[in-house]
Amino acid sequence: ELVVRGASATPYVQQTIVHELVHAIDDQHFELFRPDYDDRDDELGTAFSAVVEGNARRVESDWLDEQPADVQDQASAEEEAFGAGLDFDGFPPILLFSLGAPYQFGEIFVDDIVGESGERAVNEALRTPPETSEQFLYPDVYRADEAAIDVPVPDADGDVVDQGAVGALFLYGMLTDPIAGVNPSDAARAIDGWGGDQYVTWRTEDDLNCVRADFVGDSANDTDELRFALEAWVDTGGLGSVSEVDGRVRLESCAAGGGGSRNV
Repeated sequence: ELVVRGASATPYVQQTIVHELVHAIDDQHFELFRPDYDDRDDELGTAFSAVVEGNARRVESDWLDEQPADVQDQASAEEEAFGAGLDFDGFPPILLFSLGAPYQFGEIFVDDIVGESGERAVNEALRTPPETSEQFLYPDVYRADEAAIDVPVPDADGDVVDQGAVGALFLYGMLTDPIAGVNPSDAARAIDGWGGDQYVTWRTEDDLNCVRADFVGDSANDTDELRFALEAWVDTGGLGSVSEVDGRVRLESCAAGGGGSRNV
């Protein structure tokens, strides 16, 4: 049973049904319910979502391209009207970026692997998805099966709340934050050489939320570019400090929780 919000089969509702039917077919063949991915501290869950949503977006886009111009226009108008009724001002930009990225970048990724290797490449990506966001941002990295560089988890100065991978995708979203972002081209150049990272978070006795993240690039020059981008981010309003520790770039930041404060 497939339930889609809508009072009638308008063009935008039909477009949504196409998207969801792709999920239904993929689920029948490849089992999309993988809760174990959500419990991991790496990016496998995010990368799998990019394949799942990217494939549905690809077919949805193909369907829409085949419709008459008036149907396309009506679908676009309905989508805009639906979005106009939502208030996004209360959400941090990085959260909205993280939610939308699997759809946007996932479609680009799936289009690329289909163009390179045909439809069966999607099946393979659903069976064995990319392991990092770098792999779906840069499909050549996925095809080369280039894994992330192993980075030790930094020490925390208190009881650990969370730890795991930041990843190239989240780093790009952070660097291009509308409030404290750097030039998108500079951010893209920085993550192009992303090699690996790890972060740890903790809460201090005086109620501060703290994070310490270590990054490395694929080469020494790539690590330098990551450092330059993070330093520029801090200079433009990002919270924290940047340093070098044992050949890694370290970002450290603490911020008060709640009360509308910007938290890293």
